[in-house]
Amino acid sequence: MIKLVLATILICTTTISQLPEVKVAGALRNIMIDGDLSAHVNLDTLDNTHLYGLGPVAGLKGEIVVIDGTVYSTSKEENELKNQENKASLAAMFVYSKVKKWKEISIHSALKNYTELENLIKQTAQKKWLQYGKAFCF
Repeated sequence: MIKLVLATILICTTTISQLPEVKVAGALRNIMIDGDLSAHVNLDTLDNTHLYGLGPVAGLKGEIVVIDGTVYSTSKEENELKNQENKASLAAMFVYSKVKKWKEISIHSALKNYTELENLIKQTAQKKWLQYGKAFCF
């Protein structure tokens, strides 16, 4: 059984009309159905100011996470995972946004599965002025 314990959720702070746009480069469908593993975005071409995002490295040779403009990547080399800062810049798919300010929301319960996590995010979004159904950063 999966057990997730969260201390906090960060939600971007703004009004619904000013939510940062969540953008997507590439598409999961292209990867899964068409087998397109090519680069659909070069992170070096994006303004990294307050940039947050994630996605698979081109060729599915690892993962990319961007936290406040800093690029981190993980790749498998032989039987080991290798974590690096600012190494990967080409992504087969990349979901990203620019968030200037976050609001921390404390979570005081253990979550047993992803459904509970999704429900918690939905309830928190609705209570905290976010329009659930529209993509938002958390």
